[in-house]
Amino acid sequence: MSGSDYKWWMRISFYFDPICPWCWTTARWLMEVRASRDIIIDWRTFSLAIKNRDLSGQDRWRAAQDEGLRALRLVEVARAVSGPEVVEDIYMAMADQWHSKGERTFDLNLVLEAAGVDSVSVEVADDAAWDELIESSMAGAMEVVGEDVGVPLIVFEGSEPRGFYGPIMSPAPTGEEAAAAFDHLLGLASIPGFYELKRSRT
Repeated sequence: MSGSDYKWWMRISFYFDPICPWCWTTARWLMEVRASRDIIIDWRTFSLAIKNRDLSGQDRWRAAQDEGLRALRLVEVARAVSGPEVVEDIYMAMADQWHSKGERTFDLNLVLEAAGVDSVSVEVADDAAWDELIESSMAGAMEVVGEDVGVPLIVFEGSEPRGFYGPIMSPAPTGEEAAAAFDHLLGLASIPGFYELKRSRT
């Protein structure tokens, strides 16, 4: 992959769990970047409940992660019924409840109403049969970036997809700073041997 592969437009798969605050920050950054860079965001599901189900020490997060999984089932049903274009609006409605208003359960009826989706029942959130689609989405991400990852997770699609866990930023950059951060990340993605860049945070 090289930067020239994406000179005119770029498809980015962004993997999210709606309960993750870092996902929400990174999502806002990508939407800001979209105003100045010709990118297409493909919103993909990644369940922390599924990823962490066999890990110890997760009890304090279990209820929130399970709520995220219920929400992601709704996302996949809505995608199947109404098409992928509804996922962004659904995620925005979920983020408004969880991150902006501080609620710790999703009112999925209000989510569907806000997203303009009237062909899906909230009862699907309790149907584990939809987990297969979420797991398939996660497998697609981990095929590119490996299994030792969580969310947010970005994959630059193309003939040789490359992806990263992150970036982790707070607050989300805006304007030229947002575009510059994107350009730098894309530059790092073009280097086959680049794997990780990190510093401590509070």
